[in-house]
Amino acid sequence: MNLFKKYVLLLTAATLGLLLFWALRAPSRWHRLQGLTMGTFWHAQFELPRNQSKNAIETDIRAELERLQKTLSVFDPESEISNLNASKTQRFSASEMLFRVMEQAMQVSALSDGAFDITTAPLIDAWGFGPAKREDPPDDLILSQIKRNVGFRQIALDPQTRAIVKQNPETACNLSAIAKGYGVDKIAELLESKGIFNYLVEIGGEIRVSGQNPEGQLWKLGIAHPESQSAAYLVLKQTGGALATSGDYFNYREINGKRVSHTIDPRTGKPIEHSLTSVSVWAKDCMTADAWATALNVLGPQEGLDRANQLHLAAYLIERNEEGLRALPSQAWIQVFGDAP
Repeated sequence: MNLFKKYVLLLTAATLGLLLFWALRAPSRWHRLQGLTMGTFWHAQFELPRNQSKNAIETDIRAELERLQKTLSVFDPESEISNLNASKTQRFSASEMLFRVMEQAMQVSALSDGAFDITTAPLIDAWGFGPAKREDPPDDLILSQIKRNVGFRQIALDPQTRAIVKQNPETACNLSAIAKGYGVDKIAELLESKGIFNYLVEIGGEIRVSGQNPEGQLWKLGIAHPESQSAAYLVLKQTGGALATSGDYFNYREINGKRVSHTIDPRTGKPIEHSLTSVSVWAKDCMTADAWATALNVLGPQEGLDRANQLHLAAYLIERNEEGLRALPSQAWIQVFGDAP
């Protein structure tokens, strides 16, 4: 080997060694952000491209979350949805964001025969799960009076003028069963617009993932165990999609020694009392998964499973019976994840 070739090989080896040294010392391109929004926690993990600034991404995410809260949160008395609820006029000119969520909500309401219904706001308040905390449960007389103003058909949408039409001026909406999922989608879309395709976004337990996790593997998503929230009942591995869960162990109250679920059946005006303890839905977008997890949970074990199969929804229902817990996966779920218990 001549001197020149030997010099080139030594230089190449030194260069590769230096690159490896700096790669090992380079800061991780993975970042994690978290905070509060819409009355719950949020967090995001993502791999940052070389040409992007973490601070700029964080600023954009927090600005989008603020916009979501100012539009969709009933816990903000100045939000757009709060203004809609307070309005006594028939037509309400809506923002693009609010109108989009209302459109999806009305579609799920129709397909679920009213099991999903955003006009349950006064019922949610009456049972103590709304912004104004109430201790005493409503009696049947109060419920019958409230139900006069409940029903998704009391709301109409005019896409030409982007107006929300309240047939009943007393009707009020609560978007908590769909807004978190929509918020997840908006943050995911923001990240992708910045060239970020390896990420996890979560708001209040509703999740959307894309690409690979920090270890370069598929994302692992757990469905919480109904009897031990520190453990997973089922662990899923996926590279892209959204998962939302509705369960009686996430948000409930104790009334007269009895656990009362936060999920209200619009048809009865009362919290659900059937044997379902958890419903998870997997979909391409989190808004769809979020709304349908609630709808199927309201429908109950058999009707919920039947509706999921009819609409080809990937749903995983967990029923509590005398023998313990029983999983009821839909046909679409089995196609995606297999028939593991």
